Amino acid sequence: MDLAQTGTGFLPFDKCQKLVERACDLVINYAKNIEKQYKITTFTQPIIELDTVKQRILKANNRFLTDAEIEGAIKPILLAFFSWNSKLSNQLTQFWKAQLDLANTAVGNTTNPTYDPLKLANQKLPEILKADEIYQKVVTSINSNPNEDSLIYAVFYNFITLVESAEYAFRQDFGDLLNLYGLDSKYDASEIFSVDGKVSMNTKFRTDGRAVRDALGHFKFEIQNSGNNMVIKFKNNEKGYNFVKTFKKIEFLEFVQNTYLLYKTHSFLVWLFIASATMNSAFKK
Repeated sequence: MDLAQTGTGFLPFDKCQKLVERACDLVINYAKNIEKQYKITTFTQPIIELDTVKQRILKANNRFLTDAEIEGAIKPILLAFFSWNSKLSNQLTQFWKAQLDLANTAVGNTTNPTYDPLKLANQKLPEILKADEIYQKVVTSINSNPNEDSLIYAVFYNFITLVESAEYAFRQDFGDLLNLYGLDSKYDASEIFSVDGKVSMNTKFRTDGRAVRDALGHFKFEIQNSGNNMVIKFKNNEKGYNFVKTFKKIEFLEFVQNTYLLYKTHSFLVWLFIASATMNSAFKK
């Protein structure tokens, strides 16, 4: 039986086909959801390119792909993820580069365990998607009732649950991997997982999502005005923080939305990396 080392272990040919199918389908469905929600066409052709190679892999019985064909499947959709939201472009680019460096550094490393991207890909994704689903329902209610100030507290609670259940574990595991392979001086996990930039806390740093969560959880905020004129002022000077930030209501909702998008896209980029790594190891001739 033909075995290929995919980064998730040695797998037989048919298992590699199923892994590529699963990874590609997850990425494609996510890209389609972005296009539908934001009414853009950035991913249309890249989706076709990735799906075409996936279908060829499912019909294959031996190695057949060239480097150019693999790049033609992966690169267009990767660049689409990098470019469609300028607020997240640098973070996503750095995250992808870190995945490549983690994999390359892990090869032949006898001291540390083999890097397992599948474990990272599955890290808290269901919780992130569930929290995002609830958030979208809350936003729909806010748009229908812009003068109902109490709905902002639903956003606060939803954001706290997201950070508690998903952000810490996913970012922490990623940061631990960077430390394990000596890449923490090259890549900054707190910056990569922040929308507007990391926040200092004593001699360390937190993501801006964590800083907002901590301010919300300890009532270190003030709400002024109402309806669409609402202003949210965060001021947290406890436990080493010096976090002071003011959002208009629409700005805060955009920050929360971008935080969700950042976490989700990180997760799906790992799945894209798994697809790419498996294509190279199992299907490249």
